[in-house]
Formats: sequence, structure tokens, C-alpha cells
Amino acid sequence: MRTIIFLISFLLFSVYVSGQHVSYGYDAAGNRISRVIVIDPLQAPEAAPAAPPVYSEMLKQTEIRIYPNPTEGLLKVEIVGLDTEKNNRLMLYDMSGNLILNRDHIDSSTDLDISNRLPGTYILRIFAGEDKTEWKIIKK
Repeated sequence: MRTIIFLISFLLFSVYVSGQHVSYGYDAAGNRISRVIVIDPLQAPEAAPAAPPVYSEMLKQTEIRIYPNPTEGLLKVEIVGLDTEKNNRLMLYDMSGNLILNRDHIDSSTDLDISNRLPGTYILRIFAGEDKTEWKIIKK
């Protein structure tokens, strides 16, 4: 009996010292429906900064990837499967509808520098041959 009490107290102490605890969620009938391990951020190890999310869309055989969005100025546009013999271009508009950037004959990887623009929302139109897509770009 003492060994069982010792083991339980040891486990509880180790969880307390590690800065973690388990939180449970219950439904109205008293059934456990969730279990979450909560880590104390003060005792958590430093994690590497997360990579910015990459947003993508498929247009027939073409995949378009844009990152980072929101951006602080440098926006990367990658178009996988781009037919360079067709009319491919990028157009960036502000929310008033004014054209502020126009790039004809783009490659499969294009960098857009909008660091000199005011923070806000912009619309990026991408023309890949006959296909067209629009993206909302947020500048911090």
C-alpha cells in the first residue's frame, strides 16, 4: 500500500515540477470528452520560431503559392507548372481599385517588394495564361 501511495505522489510531484498539468472536459452527462495537456509557458523550453504559413491554390495544372501573408514588405509568389510561353502577369491593387504594381512576363518564382506601401489590405490578381485568381494581401 505504501509503494502505491509513494508512486502516485511521485508521479504527481513530477508533473507539478515539470510545469505541466492535464485538464479534462466533460459533457452534461458527466462523460469525459476531452483531455488537454497544459504546459506552463514560463517553464516551457524555447521553441524555434514558426515558419510563416504558405497559402496555395490549384488552377487546373498550375499551383500558386503565396507567402508570407500578412507580410512586412517582401511577398513571394511561386507558380508551379507555369507555361512561360503564355501571357502571365501580376497586378496589385489598393482597396480603392488603383493599380499600384504591374508585372508582365513573370517567372515561376517572383518576389514582390511592397515595403514602401502603407499598411493595409491589397488585392493581388494573378493571370496564368487563361486562368485568373485574386488574393487578399495584408501589409503590416
